[in-house]
Amino acid sequence: MVRLVTLRGLEDPAKTSASALRTDAAAAATAWEQDAEHAIPAPQLDHVREVGRSSGGEVRHLAWSPDGRWLVWAEPNSWQLSRLMVSDTDDQEPTGRALTSGKYQDSEPAFSADGRHLALLSLRTFETVYDDMVFDLGFVNAERPFLLPLERTTPDPFGPHPDGWGPTEEDKDAKGGTDGKGAKSTEAASATGPSAAQAVSAQAAAAQPATSHSAAGADDATRPPATRLDLESVESRLVPFPVTSGYYSHLTAVTGGFVWLRHPQQGALGSARAGVEGDAPTPTLEHWGLAERKLTVLAEGVTDLAASGDGETLVIRQGEQWVQVPAARKVEDEDPARIVIDTSRMRLNVDPVKERRGMLWDNYRIMAQQYWRADMDGMNWHAMTSWYDPVIERLVTDDDFQDMMWEVQGELGTSHAYVQGKVYQADPPMLPAYLGADFAQQDARWVITRILPGDSSDPDARSPLLAPGVGAEVGDAVLRVDGRAVGSEGVEAALIGAAGKPTELVLLRDGAEHRVAVTPLADDSALRYQAWVASRRELVAELSDGRLGYLHIPDMVSSGWAQMHRDLREATTKEGLVVDVRYNSGGHTSQLVTDRIARRVLSWDFPRHERPGTYPSFAPRGAVVLVTNQEAGSDGDIVNAVSRALEVGPIIGTRTWGGVIGIDGRYDLVDGTGVTQPKYASWFEGEEWAIENYGVEPDIEVPLPPNAWEGGQDPQLERGITEALALLSQKPAAVAPPMPAPRFGRRDG
Repeated sequence: MVRLVTLRGLEDPAKTSASALRTDAAAAATAWEQDAEHAIPAPQLDHVREVGRSSGGEVRHLAWSPDGRWLVWAEPNSWQLSRLMVSDTDDQEPTGRALTSGKYQDSEPAFSADGRHLALLSLRTFETVYDDMVFDLGFVNAERPFLLPLERTTPDPFGPHPDGWGPTEEDKDAKGGTDGKGAKSTEAASATGPSAAQAVSAQAAAAQPATSHSAAGADDATRPPATRLDLESVESRLVPFPVTSGYYSHLTAVTGGFVWLRHPQQGALGSARAGVEGDAPTPTLEHWGLAERKLTVLAEGVTDLAASGDGETLVIRQGEQWVQVPAARKVEDEDPARIVIDTSRMRLNVDPVKERRGMLWDNYRIMAQQYWRADMDGMNWHAMTSWYDPVIERLVTDDDFQDMMWEVQGELGTSHAYVQGKVYQADPPMLPAYLGADFAQQDARWVITRILPGDSSDPDARSPLLAPGVGAEVGDAVLRVDGRAVGSEGVEAALIGAAGKPTELVLLRDGAEHRVAVTPLADDSALRYQAWVASRRELVAELSDGRLGYLHIPDMVSSGWAQMHRDLREATTKEGLVVDVRYNSGGHTSQLVTDRIARRVLSWDFPRHERPGTYPSFAPRGAVVLVTNQEAGSDGDIVNAVSRALEVGPIIGTRTWGGVIGIDGRYDLVDGTGVTQPKYASWFEGEEWAIENYGVEPDIEVPLPPNAWEGGQDPQLERGITEALALLSQKPAAVAPPMPAPRFGRRDG
């Protein structure tokens, strides 16, 4: 919702002289510091009017024109679409009107300092790339900054002009375009035609406040430039900046142009840079000058920025530093215009009781605004929060507060209501390290009993002991680590602090010592996970006599999507498919997953010199079964419910977790504690609202008791194999049909 608040008795500094604000007796004090007799009256609320309301998501990126008349904002109309809305606040009925169509994702509007243009970011570039792994197309580098001339008569700053654009002021300076007194020659200005006048106009506008709320001094403030807007055929005037499409953010108006951050295209998992030295590419701060029609790179490695009120200066964040720089030119480290802001001089005194009470009630307000039901599902949320308020006085540590907040969130009885404190950082970071192996103590020595094989497609699943030159084997004893004998505490105790660092091991085999260099892992969970998946894949192949393929999907984000495709192409060549979604930690890609496993063979391709292939690609040829358990939650719940609705195949195992009211995780409390609000509820065909707090029932219930786990048995997967083979006996897998008879020549019979 967008509300316009009108105040009476508020003086505009652009219209008020300094003498009217001060008396001689109080010249050293500001107006707000004078005594009551001479103080400026406090502004009075006139009225509040609603000018916009969104039913497609939260309104964002409000921007005022320099003269304070026009208000523009980004209004979502669906999950991936948004439009710009505009309100004429001088109108008797300032209800917002659509400025763009909403067919695309438009965001971050910003008026130019002269009030003649509106810039925005928009995803309107339909550039595609072919998937390297499977037959698919993806849209990449879709975003670009666009410019909207607000009046129909305003020339396209990137297009042609009837008289040509002429030289810029910078060019004229270089050619001596001034008279002998150092002033611009009027004859030279008139000779260049309208373009010169526009340049002078831009220069004049640059000297004025960049926005309607600029911190201009009352003595020298001037009226901001008037903004005029022609609403007819607005979107037809939209033109892209002549820069390469990609991923942009922080579009901001500055004097004479705009700045933004251009982000490098990067994968979600970071696998593309595995083993590459040096830092990953970082965002670039760029400036586009409207008069010069030129792009300038101002700084590298910038992650945040803000402009001063006059549009002349930026404060940017580079790494851990905040730096003040000019808005329109690049400065080197030694340039005096580059000022590093010493934030270490900042001081903050906190009363923990007051701060925690404030956070408790901030959480109350955020939850009340974001919870999936406005009625809080019938709970008196204010009374419940009030019930916890006295506990604040008895809390001692941050952990105490987080524990209490978990209880507060838990009162709603809804999934995904989390409290996330700061991650503990060891100082110094003497963390454990791992070799991707199991050890047992034999004759007072630690002997390797298992070496995890690793997976070359997963950079996090490398096996240190199988690296080139190491040659470790099961049965080797680890005698020393970096020259220190391995004691009774074990090998991993000797590896503390060695993660990611070249480390010397001395191995004993058949009475001979071998010195080898390894690089231990900071975490071997990916390595152990891939070993477990390999063991499940082998079990399915063994018990089905090679007739069934196997997929495990650990989550519903990029990592799970990648893991599924590690096996998808091979698995779908088999007669049937076992899809294992046990321990699925959720995410948002279940609709992509179900699209893949719900495919069926509709056609066969017969390329010359190659075996026939299915259409669509990688469609299961026959029976599909799902295996699930109580650790599959969120999107892991959903993939089971949707697969049942699509009749993909039977679900085998135990009832799932039961949490399908999702979150976006955008809010932190003042000390950095993250809190989430269950906001996105779901209704499912066949399940309706029943999954939340209950889960998805399997079609065939098969528990996995502790004794089976300890014994290396997997009754759930084994039953899935049995059911898939039974389904294949009823309906065999699709096979390629025989070639048709030739149309020409003799035919037998």
